[in-house]
Amino acid sequence: MLAYSVNWSMKFIRPTVGMEYFRVRGTGDSRLEALSDGVFALAIAMLLVSTSVPTNFAELQRFVSDIVPFGICSVFLFWIWREHVRFFQRYGLTEDQRVMRLSFALTMLVPFFIYALKFLMGWLVGMTVGLVKLALGHPPAPIFTPLMEQVPMREVPVLMMIYSLGFLSIFTLFYVMYRHAMRHADELALSQQERFETLHTQRQHLLLIGTAACSILIAFVGYLTAWPWASFIAGFIYNGIAVGSVWLGKWRLRELAKMGGN
Repeated sequence: MLAYSVNWSMKFIRPTVGMEYFRVRGTGDSRLEALSDGVFALAIAMLLVSTSVPTNFAELQRFVSDIVPFGICSVFLFWIWREHVRFFQRYGLTEDQRVMRLSFALTMLVPFFIYALKFLMGWLVGMTVGLVKLALGHPPAPIFTPLMEQVPMREVPVLMMIYSLGFLSIFTLFYVMYRHAMRHADELALSQQERFETLHTQRQHLLLIGTAACSILIAFVGYLTAWPWASFIAGFIYNGIAVGSVWLGKWRLRELAKMGGN
């Protein structure tokens, strides 16, 4: 019912971001889109179920600290879902066999990956809170011992590799979907601006894929060499996405201005 409601309501949402130069080709009522909406709704439900109801004050504190990882995972899920919706709004292709296979792979991957994301975010939030407590003068052993039992420092690079592999896989699927759409540009009667926007989205996905690949490489080297800073750098490198996105955005506006001038 939730998936149907989301799918039905999408017909009345005016496309804005990323759709300025596109003719809407997707109707939003295909069985494929309904399935993907259901899977994303299920993923959020899985996150909620994994968060137990507190029965005492200590559990209430853990519940409150669990809100941040849950929020991050929800935002990430919405990002992926919106990217999937935008693809079908732009190109339709709900009956295309390759798009169906890629979408199935995406919807299979997301629910499993989201658990790895929540575990990583929960561990990072716990570590951040622990460092704040340490700075306030709390003894380190009660703070960091539970975290070390969850993930020994030696295994943190492996955790980063698991997260980055999921991130890389998801956006590789999106990249292949957009590349497939571009190959059918003539059949879809894409305009010059639509073709440019399709290529621009592919470049955005390549930025995400390249960042995840670098993170995996750094974490892997850190795991082999026991380099203590490897995990930090493997996570920090994701901040480069913001820098790259700003540069790509400015380049996109310049190119679109040139097209408008023509």
